[in-house]
Amino acid sequence: MKKEPIYIIDDNSSICQALKFMLESLNFKVKWYLNPLHFFELNIPALKGFVILDLCMPIMNGFEVIKKIRAKNNHIKIIAISGISSQDTEKRVLQEGGQLFFAKPLNTMRLINEISKS
Repeated sequence: MKKEPIYIIDDNSSICQALKFMLESLNFKVKWYLNPLHFFELNIPALKGFVILDLCMPIMNGFEVIKKIRAKNNHIKIIAISGISSQDTEKRVLQEGGQLFFAKPLNTMRLINEISKS
């Protein structure tokens, strides 16, 4: 079975590289972007798979990214991550169109399980 692609958007290259390494070791195709504007150069309506994105980024915050993705694509699954964790944050992620929220540091086993069952 072909695994869906995963797009990582985070301004921290260490997090992007660590997630990429982990997910590629499980045979996922991964692309990562430090700047969300570069992600939006893709054909957003045609994308499938997952977006894993940080909520706290300098150029465009994660909530803005979710809204912009959802304006063009209702099918791609969005997983938000943040070092700032609260029930309000998780609630807002879901309201904006995200499917899951993970607090940093990430529980990578839970992340893998959630991606694998979708």
